[in-house]
Amino acid sequence: MRLLIAATLILVGCFPPTAAVPAPISESEYEALHRGGAPTLADLSAGRGLFSSGCGSCHNHPDVAAHGSAEWARIVERMGRKADLSPAESDLVLAFILAARERSLPPR
Repeated sequence: MRLLIAATLILVGCFPPTAAVPAPISESEYEALHRGGAPTLADLSAGRGLFSSGCGSCHNHPDVAAHGSAEWARIVERMGRKADLSPAESDLVLAFILAARERSLPPR
């Protein structure tokens, strides 16, 4: 019994934190996060849609604050291939995750 409990705790500890799909990025948040920078609100909306439907079809949605930007880029590249996303779709997902991650971090 103790072995079963220990194995369960180890397995649960190996899975990344999960969370609900982050809320859409508002226009004011977008302006604050991407002054003169790339992804548009339409890009972020499309990325959120792919994140919501694609990621959630196989597993719980990951907590966007659980990883840094470089790690997210590697994760999205790997998982995008598994989900049969095009490189452009993976870029949209990554843009959304990074924007949502930035919003979730404490103010600097």
